Amino acid sequence: MSEALLLDLGGVLYDGEVAVDGAAAERALMVGDDVFGDIEGALGAGIPACLVRTGKYRRGDEERVDGRFHLVDSVVQAVKLALQD
Repeated sequence: MSEALLLDLGGVLYDGEVAVDGAAAERALMVGDDVFGDIEGALGAGIPACLVRTGKYRRGDEERVDGRFHLVDSVVQAVKLALQD
């Protein structure tokens, strides 16, 4: 069974490494509704990302940044994605 650790980074800048409970960046998943602050920042730091179509999200945001990332309709879907093996 997979485990998830949920964190609210609340304005913390990415430094290219994730050091939470020994997890490497590629085992993390940044979930956010801000295509620039959340998604582009995570991708730039080498962290997989998932854009959620809620809150700050606006139609077409997924086309505004380069890089591959997941796109889901809810935080519940993002959590399910994060827990997949």
